[in-house]
Amino acid sequence: MTMTEKKHAIKPYPLGAHVEDGAIRFAYASGKKDCGILIYDRKSGKKTHRVPFRQEERMGNVYCKYLELEPENVGYQFYEGERTVPDLHAQGFLRKPAYG
Repeated sequence: MTMTEKKHAIKPYPLGAHVEDGAIRFAYASGKKDCGILIYDRKSGKKTHRVPFRQEERMGNVYCKYLELEPENVGYQFYEGERTVPDLHAQGFLRKPAYG
């Protein structure tokens, strides 16, 4: 799976992941400096990339990054430090998480 960052003006809203201009725009609100995006292969469910947000991609407490990915082939979650954070604005999840 190939992935490249696409330089684009910061557009923090709406939050979540949205296909725009041939890329996926990820927008995530966090007060943490160590946060970013975890990219998963949709078929295997395996993590393929850990993509950190940079401070220059931040507007207030919202980070924004554009990645050229094929949306039908990937899944994602956000992270803060070592903690995985599901996207509260996602339209679906790849696998059901275990609870309890």
